[in-house]
Amino acid sequence: MNLRDLIYPELVFTNIKAADRNEALKRLTGSLMEKGFVKEGYYEMLMAREEVYPTGLRTEPFAVAVPHADPDCVLKPCIAIARLEKPVEFDEMGNESQTVQVKYIFNLVLQKMDQQLELLQTVIGVFSDRDLMKRLETETRPDKIAEILCGMEQETDRLGE
Repeated sequence: MNLRDLIYPELVFTNIKAADRNEALKRLTGSLMEKGFVKEGYYEMLMAREEVYPTGLRTEPFAVAVPHADPDCVLKPCIAIARLEKPVEFDEMGNESQTVQVKYIFNLVLQKMDQQLELLQTVIGVFSDRDLMKRLETETRPDKIAEILCGMEQETDRLGE
């Protein structure tokens, strides 16, 4: 599964206002439900998993979070992307005693758990690309952000050939 199959411009949100991670994730979940990607109960599953397995990543130039839940409430796989107006606090992945001020949320919505690790590695590749993240930061149109992310994956595919 690649990014082109999972990124939809209607699930790319820029300058989201949220007081905390709960509000940010609730807003994303609301959009996912409204557009038919997840069903009732997804938010609760997402939050329960976030409590046990935090997803904040201290990446440069912007910290990100990659929340995800078990596939029980997923109707259609996707990645919902939110650029927050102001960073919100997430617990750090692998270091729960630390927090991270997250600017971007990449909510991985998958129907099969075995896809999670591969997709997580792909998405982390996006965060590690400073130039790409700076391009995402300056772009305002959701369709262009989706295009940038899908184009990045094509470049990575060509390099691996």
